[in-house]
Amino acid sequence: MPQTHTDSTTRTAGTSVGVLVRRTVRGASALRGGRSWRPTPYQVFGFAFFLVMSLAYWAVPLCCDAGQHAAVVERLKAGLLHPRHPMADLPGAGSPYYSPYAVAQGVFARLTGLGGWEVVRLAGALNLLVLLTGLGRLVRVLTPRPWAPVLALGAMTLLWGTERAWWSGYLNLMSMTGNLGYPSAFAIGLTFWAWALTGARARVPTRRGAGHRRPGRGRRAAPPPRPL
Repeated sequence: MPQTHTDSTTRTAGTSVGVLVRRTVRGASALRGGRSWRPTPYQVFGFAFFLVMSLAYWAVPLCCDAGQHAAVVERLKAGLLHPRHPMADLPGAGSPYYSPYAVAQGVFARLTGLGGWEVVRLAGALNLLVLLTGLGRLVRVLTPRPWAPVLALGAMTLLWGTERAWWSGYLNLMSMTGNLGYPSAFAIGLTFWAWALTGARARVPTRRGAGHRRPGRGRRAAPPPRPL
């Protein structure tokens, strides 16, 4: 509903009579007291980076370790409780590739009917979202400067250099076009979130212990003994 203001004061015969007059305030900011929402620099640059990098990841053909991660999803899709080894026709018990992240991908593949390659493709957008939000949250815990997360994003993606390395854990611009669907990208994003939540928790003042007493307030003095 539009916000209204009241004006008053109508003069008649030397007397002032208050009259309520409704005046409509138009605009989306009327309900917020005239203050409009503005995105932060990191929200603008982060959203643009998400769109560009997601399109680049979808445009570049998957190769290298992506086939191995797709095979893990296929094995879990075929047998979620007892998957075979992703690289050989052997039992998969004890394989390090069957992590909780891979199991979640296998469940998603079974529910949707998608293949391993499609699931790895779709995982890139999710991993990038967790990565960007975790980085922004961590930097905001360290400093309130609005441009600090933007600089951190630039440092994370540019200081690696321009050499393409589609291995797990490499987060430069060229490498992210091929390894965003890897579990390592999701793990790094969760690490940022864990550090951010830990830092925010450390800044919260601890409550006083049950046995802690305020300064200047000791125990009451015992009353003097009553005479017999």
